Amino acid sequence: PAIEVDKLKAAQNKLQKIKLHPNSPFENRIFNDRMRETKLKLQLFLSIGDPNKITRISEKLYQCKFDRKSLKRAKIDASSDGTFSPQETLSAKETKKEIIRYLSLYGPKKWRVRIEKDADFYIQIRHKKQLITINEDFNWDFNSLDSTLAHEIDGHVVRAINAMKQEREVFQNPLPFYIKTEEGLASYLGDYCAEGGALSLKHHAIKYLGGYIALHNSFREVYNFFIDNGFTPDLAFQRT
Repeated sequence: PAIEVDKLKAAQNKLQKIKLHPNSPFENRIFNDRMRETKLKLQLFLSIGDPNKITRISEKLYQCKFDRKSLKRAKIDASSDGTFSPQETLSAKETKKEIIRYLSLYGPKKWRVRIEKDADFYIQIRHKKQLITINEDFNWDFNSLDSTLAHEIDGHVVRAINAMKQEREVFQNPLPFYIKTEEGLASYLGDYCAEGGALSLKHHAIKYLGGYIALHNSFREVYNFFIDNGFTPDLAFQRT
């Protein structure tokens, strides 16, 4: 994409001049992490064209560590039972109805659910707009309805509803380093606290291993790894 490098560099210079606070109280820690996260995002944009630099920055931004212990655990989870094939036969419209039904159990009435064509996600939560968007071509090859509801509603939406009720502005938004915090919580709920979560856990483990392989291998090799581990062609391509 066309990027206005001068504006990004100017923003980067401004951020460098802002001093971080002591990590206590907790609000200071959130501020400090938000600053670190924003600096990394700017560095990521300014590194376009340098794959090695993008990889190094991405590992810090997305808090992804490929340590020996985690890789060993991921290999165990990746080899667990489960077949990647349609777990549900629900259409996008039927999925929308189920989400609305489940959401009503929590009581919020302002949230809307919308179906979108050709989206680059399956479900997206836009908490400030109180909007849930579903991809018309939802892929059920790795997930059950119960696991999806646990991840998206019990995780993302309930977190957003709780945040809106906070008095301090710093707590009204997702925490910095989203993948490690909010996405981590939602994935935990979907993998460990829901019916059908075992397949989702296997899927996450294989994706993690795929990320490790992608550090030093091609798109084709990552895709083949996913296929060899049971992903359907559509799922393998999307995840690669």
